Amino acid sequence: IQTFSSLRWLCVFEAYQNKKSQFYAFNSAVCHRTSITTTTQTTMSSELQHENHLIQLRAKLNERKIKLWEVPYMQVEGDEQRHSNGEEMLRLAEQFGAELGIATELCLRTLTALQRNALDKLQSKDEFQRTGLATVRVRAPTQTGSNREFDLKVQVTETGSQLCELIGQRLSLDARKIKLVCSGKIINGVRTLQEQKVSNGATVMALMMACSEEEAKRECSTYDRVHKIRSDAEMLINENDSSNFLSIEDQSGNAIFLPKNEKQALLMGLTLYEKGKAAMKADSCEEALLLLLEADHDFRNCNSQLLNVVDNYALLNLDIVWCYLRLKNLNQLPDAEERLKVCELKFQQSYGKNMARVAAIRGEQSNEKILLVRLHLLKAVLYFHQNKRDDARTMFRVVETELLKLRIDDDCLSRLMECGYGMKECRIALRACSNDVEAAIEFIHSQRETRRANERRSERER
Repeated sequence: IQTFSSLRWLCVFEAYQNKKSQFYAFNSAVCHRTSITTTTQTTMSSELQHENHLIQLRAKLNERKIKLWEVPYMQVEGDEQRHSNGEEMLRLAEQFGAELGIATELCLRTLTALQRNALDKLQSKDEFQRTGLATVRVRAPTQTGSNREFDLKVQVTETGSQLCELIGQRLSLDARKIKLVCSGKIINGVRTLQEQKVSNGATVMALMMACSEEEAKRECSTYDRVHKIRSDAEMLINENDSSNFLSIEDQSGNAIFLPKNEKQALLMGLTLYEKGKAAMKADSCEEALLLLLEADHDFRNCNSQLLNVVDNYALLNLDIVWCYLRLKNLNQLPDAEERLKVCELKFQQSYGKNMARVAAIRGEQSNEKILLVRLHLLKAVLYFHQNKRDDARTMFRVVETELLKLRIDDDCLSRLMECGYGMKECRIALRACSNDVEAAIEFIHSQRETRRANERRSERER
């Protein structure tokens, strides 16, 4: 379980001034020892400010059923050429700007961008219907945190590899070193785009590094590492299938026995997931996302009912959404929403209502509560980008309250570590015992003894 000291959050807070609400957002705020530092006076970066305006204005347009590509916001001449109606667009910008507290100039600029985007979509849709040539939007995250975006024309009868070739030519990169993700799935290089439901208007994420000389070397090795990890895992699992070298255990150390095919699928998924978590810890989100999506593929191929009562698949979905956030891939919001729903459902199945199942089995729920905080935080970010501001604000307050309850006292941590216990063990114990050092020591010894007893029982069962 990752500690909050290594996580960066996208936090959104609302301040009230002159009876008007104004949103401030900041990215990459660091959360130290499970506490969030809040501020209502942080100036948004231009990128986040633009995204915030897009969310609000798009919601206003949908609410009032305003179509910027139609009259009166567009003027159509005799040859059916469309031109923006500047007067009507300015009037709309003044109206929405006053309602949302956005400067008229910024509001007009954002509305014009939305109008241009709508016209581009109409043109690409018409072209697709006439010629079968689809327009695909490509987003290429970089190490610097920015995104390169561009459109590509492609036949949906072409394969994923051919799309990689086109993207590679555009980015001056080796197409074999590019991995594409669409709607939460890795695009298969052999199958056609149509078979994989990649059609006109689709957004594709091209995973790669920045293009400096050293980073390019890293980029080439990322693709190779992911495939080597899968090959090595397959070899390890197949060679040791009949031995006790690889086994599956629950959180208490009890052995879990499964049919051969289900065991192999689970082991592959769990192995790739562990590698993905290691990549996340190393701050390599591109490689992590590839590994996590590979693990997701294996979990989906596992028919075991075991997945309904364990939290591994829920955690996998949680980490995939986290990678989307770190890569600033807002186009994956629909997939992120579905994955968070799956995560919440699996948590309920695994932990029981109000952590009742966890409390019955283990007697404490601190680790699982940390996972729920992560889930609630990602839900808050999702609500914000869906323009559900009240829900987002409420969920952020829930997260803040939960974090305060999980906070570890530094003095207690130091005292416990002076007794010779490890950092991770101490943090888990202090959370479970509400910073009571004596109780935490008893908790650590109890957990160790339980673990040893389960290991001895598992050996006998084998």
